[in-house]
Amino acid sequence: MNKFKVYFSGKNINGEVVDCCTQEIIAKDQNEAIEKFKKSSICKPEYFWIFSKKIN
Repeated sequence: MNKFKVYFSGKNINGEVVDCCTQEIIAKDQNEAIEKFKKSSICKPEYFWIFSKKIN
């Protein structure tokens, strides 16, 4: 298993677009990390530009 961070964009309370990232997610590949994020309680439907990056 590998460690990934999932990056995404969303809007803050002022309606401004902000970039965010998760804590480490353990997954076998980038797609699994994104799927785990999408199934989590922190993922909201209004988030967009979601991608993951492997970290050491």
